[in-house]
Amino acid sequence: MFSKGRARLPVVVIVALLAATAMGQTPPTTLSPAILQFGNVALGNSVIKTASLTNNQTVALSIASFSLTGNPDFALISENCTGSLPPGRTCFYHLAFNPSAIGPESASLAVNDSASNSPQEITLTGTGSPPATVAPTSITFPSQLITTTSASKIVTLVNNQTVALNISSPAISGNFALAGGTCGNNLPAFGKCTYLVTFTPPSVGKFTGSLTINVALSSGPLTVNLSGAGGTTGIQSITVAPASASIPSGTAQQFTASANLNNGNAIAVTNIVRWSSSNTKVVKV
Repeated sequence: MFSKGRARLPVVVIVALLAATAMGQTPPTTLSPAILQFGNVALGNSVIKTASLTNNQTVALSIASFSLTGNPDFALISENCTGSLPPGRTCFYHLAFNPSAIGPESASLAVNDSASNSPQEITLTGTGSPPATVAPTSITFPSQLITTTSASKIVTLVNNQTVALNISSPAISGNFALAGGTCGNNLPAFGKCTYLVTFTPPSVGKFTGSLTINVALSSGPLTVNLSGAGGTTGIQSITVAPASASIPSGTAQQFTASANLNNGNAIAVTNIVRWSSSNTKVVKV
């Protein structure tokens, strides 16, 4: 059985160890960054990133070897980490990612040396992507008051290539329109730009269309499917003019219709509303 004096000693030691752990210590050698991210890279393109090995010791570091394992789309291009690395000095590994398939890929770089924390290891990540992508690939506008224009929705074009992307004039169909954006005729390597799309339903019902972005790629243009619905929400009443008319036999009378909105405005709906006669034997529409 421990005495009270001896019982306190392990507690003091444990607290001291926890404090030292919380303060942290610089490892003898560091390989950084911990995760080397290449991002989205188009098929057929190659991106080079650099990892650094630093000797934090007061003595020279003897570097024995390195290994690159995992997906073969990652490769070492060059390095100057051979032999002995003086105290406080840094050397570099230059690595390339050249994706052969669409999707995420990963690999690991490990360095074996004379440091007590050998081997040092980092993870390489990258994603094989099409040369260019557009997002979203489809847009559905909520019900929009007939003959009025919706708020714009954003379409983003991304160039995943290491070279600029040439863009021709986009085409848009249906009851949809382009209302601006940042895309021009040329998108730099790994650049992004936007198109703003609006919807103006001519009548009640569902409507479809598409935005076609013509890019200089062998895969052809990029397409965004568009859809939306025209509704009557926001209409208080319909006014017909003239309110009454005396029509001589054999003649015609032009009537117009306006929709009175909740906000006090009015919109012409003459060609949208359905006209009918309460007595077709007397008057026909």
